[in-house]
Amino acid sequence: MDNTFVLFQPQIFSLLADGGLSHTGEQLPGKDWFSVAIAEASMQFAATYGCEVEFSKRRLDEAHYLWLRDVERIDFGDRGNKPDAFKRAGILAYWLRRRLVIADVIPMESVAYDTPYGQARRDRFVMNGAEIIPFLIGYNLSKYFSIALAEPVETRFRGALDEDFVWDVGRLLRINNVSPHALYLLYRALCM
Repeated sequence: MDNTFVLFQPQIFSLLADGGLSHTGEQLPGKDWFSVAIAEASMQFAATYGCEVEFSKRRLDEAHYLWLRDVERIDFGDRGNKPDAFKRAGILAYWLRRRLVIADVIPMESVAYDTPYGQARRDRFVMNGAEIIPFLIGYNLSKYFSIALAEPVETRFRGALDEDFVWDVGRLLRINNVSPHALYLLYRALCM
């Protein structure tokens, strides 16, 4: 697998904002690098649920613009700091969900499930995948940076999220207006 567009790398927020090299060595602007990276991560998450996803390029571009705008607008007063990874991830998840960058969630017919739970898991994802994926992107970015910053690493790793919790968050994001600040606090609480 090509790791060019992998989200879990130290400079990810710079790459998402400003762009970087493609797998062919071509320099991509920020919105294009962002679109490819978010699409690839989304497809990887969807595959774990036995699904595929389709995107709206226009909405991905809008999410990129709005994410950058909000990250730049955070006022730290005279400290001059950039927002931390949890805040950036919260704002990113917010705009990916708010702009509905995932246009459709499609169950893969080639994936067979041995248990009813597997089928139910896929069915739940089909209903709320457009909300679950942004949450998982933000959560996994937050977890990556909390582990990268931890000393020792074991002190901040809590394992996988409970499936029912992910489902509940997906439903919450689907039917309620959850702010980027609430997502930031959720990611910080889950990953610290």
